[in-house]
Amino acid sequence: MMVILLMVITGVSLPGLIRAASPDLHHQAVLLARQGRYDRSLAILRDLHRARPEDAAVAGDLAVVLVWSGRAAEGVRLFESLAGPWPEYVRDTMVNGYRSLGRFDRALALQDELLAADPANPRQLIRRALLLIDTGRLDQARWVLDGLADRAVHNPDYYQARGYLDESGRQWFAALHDYLTGLRIFPGNRARIRPRVRILP
Repeated sequence: MMVILLMVITGVSLPGLIRAASPDLHHQAVLLARQGRYDRSLAILRDLHRARPEDAAVAGDLAVVLVWSGRAAEGVRLFESLAGPWPEYVRDTMVNGYRSLGRFDRALALQDELLAADPANPRQLIRRALLLIDTGRLDQARWVLDGLADRAVHNPDYYQARGYLDESGRQWFAALHDYLTGLRIFPGNRARIRPRVRILP
């Protein structure tokens, strides 16, 4: 009621009000997304994007939250429809978006862009290894992970990646060792280190 009254008194349209309040609304949407309240966050970001389609920060965050909320196809479409340039966190999320859609070559290309800026980043290297495994390039993935062995001993994703590599190569005992090593070192990370080894034939 107050918004409608303000519009009548001032003659400002709803898109105009959204533009005027957009920094606060944008911040609120980001906080909601970080809390896992994706539907509310997306409602705000969609309104902001309609009101300010030229705002790259809003568009980027909308694409990110779409991927976070399981709407990767829509997030990737938005990402591809705009020229950018995109900040690192947007491109980083889009790698996951492309991977979830099975577009592994595009994910790898974007991943390599990120690695070009930070070649020694363990998290990015682990994800590159995962993408190589996804595409059946197991020897290349093993080379990446072997090079991380000394630096990633405290990273639970490293052990999941090694387990995924050995499982993909049908090295069941090695995969079991990888997963259980990760669980022993990081017992609180069962959701991230999943012992997925199949029953041996």
